[in-house]
Amino acid sequence: MLVRTGTTEDEKHSIQQRITFLLMTHQPAKCVAKNEVKAIKELRTDNRIIIPPADDERSTVFMNREDYDKKAKALIDDRESYRQAQNSEAKAVSNQLKKLVAEFKR
Repeated sequence: MLVRTGTTEDEKHSIQQRITFLLMTHQPAKCVAKNEVKAIKELRTDNRIIIPPADDERSTVFMNREDYDKKAKALIDDRESYRQAQNSEAKAVSNQLKKLVAEFKR
């Protein structure tokens, strides 16, 4: 559409950046009824229930805290899939990330 207009390259680039920003920051409206929101707030106050983040943004997951803790511990204890990182190894990865973030901010 902009090709047909007399828009300069700088103006096209500026418009493209604004559109990209709007698309990236757009949050779809949540379709949750007021009574559901109230019920979720009440459930969050119950320490026996945990509401972990769901894979799908449009769903809500409720778990018994004991079951959740057991599953988390089982994942941590799974030595076939995971291994404990050495302090120096974790520190090296942390330092690399800090460098990348610092370069990105420049």
